[in-house]
This record gives sequence, C-alpha cells and structure tokens, in this order.
Amino acid sequence: MKELKEAENKILWECLGKMAIVMTIFSVILTLLGLNRATSISDKMTKQVISLYENLAETETKKGQKKAKAFKYVPASKELNELNLAYNNFAKILNLAST
Repeated sequence: MKELKEAENKILWECLGKMAIVMTIFSVILTLLGLNRATSISDKMTKQVISLYENLAETETKKGQKKAKAFKYVPASKELNELNLAYNNFAKILNLAST
C-alpha cells in the first residue's frame, strides 16, 4: 500500500510539473502578444498627434526660411480632424505672412 501511495505521489508531481511548464510557456506567449497589440494600438493613437507636433516645431524653428506645409486630410477622430484643420489654417497664415 505504501509503495502504491508513493507511486501515486510521484506521478502527481510529474504531471503538475509538466502542467506548470505548459502554463508558463502559454502565459509568456499571451503576454508577448498582448504587449505587441498594446504597442501597435498606442502607436496608431499617437502617430498623428506626434507628426502634427513635429511639423509645428519645424515650422517654428524655420519661420523665415521655409514655408509651412499643410497636412493632407487623413480621417481620424473628431478632435484630431479639428486639430489638423486648425494647423492648416495656421500654415496658410504663415505662408501668407512670409511672402
């Protein structure tokens, strides 16, 4: 009876060890996929704002040297569309002022 109990415990611990390894690998893979997805979503959300800011900073540093370039219309959220329109109006004013 004692030998049977020891064999049962040995099999139980072997199974638990294998299951722990599989669950660890599965968790790591899911974490990496989630991190990749979160990074791609955050890049898509901030890409337009960052490019607008960089364009505005470039325009401010080269006021007299270069004309401000207007953005092409890219459908986005309502706030970003309004921000792009405001910047395009600002770029038109700068271009008129520099000529």
